Amino acid sequence: MDLYVANATKQNIDFVYRVPGQTGIRSQPIAMGCQVRISGDLMPEEIDGIIEQHRKYGLISADEVKSARDFHGTCYSVGKPCPVGLIEGLLHVNDAALVKLGKQIREETAVASSQVLENDLSESGRPERLRTYEAAVIEEERRDGTSASFAEGVRVTRDEDAPRRGRRNARR
Repeated sequence: MDLYVANATKQNIDFVYRVPGQTGIRSQPIAMGCQVRISGDLMPEEIDGIIEQHRKYGLISADEVKSARDFHGTCYSVGKPCPVGLIEGLLHVNDAALVKLGKQIREETAVASSQVLENDLSESGRPERLRTYEAAVIEEERRDGTSASFAEGVRVTRDEDAPRRGRRNARR
């Protein structure tokens, strides 16, 4: 039986796995946006074992790709290759999921930074209170010398009615 694994990321990966019932590990490189047939004449239970090893790392079946909304770096198909359109679709889903995650991380970082600054003010005995904190991420120049392609700011403001150590809201 054949097991195909597709790489839906923008980097080359090494698909490392164990074949149940055999000693040692196996590894197969998969180029970005490509797929490979997992080597060997695999039995159905071996295929199931390989799939289960990688499910916790985001491996999904080709049938699940159309409903995917979160990042899944790899997908698989048993018996036939994954359709190219599905791999492309998963690449687009992954792009959107990573953009969303990046925005969330920048917002959470800004909130945490504002809290650190406020704690420093308090610990140093200063009476000032932080009402607004702004953070910006700007890509000034790429390594290849082209102009900036990314800039985003986050503003953290304190709700006037919130207690001193209250919740903060991050705004773009």
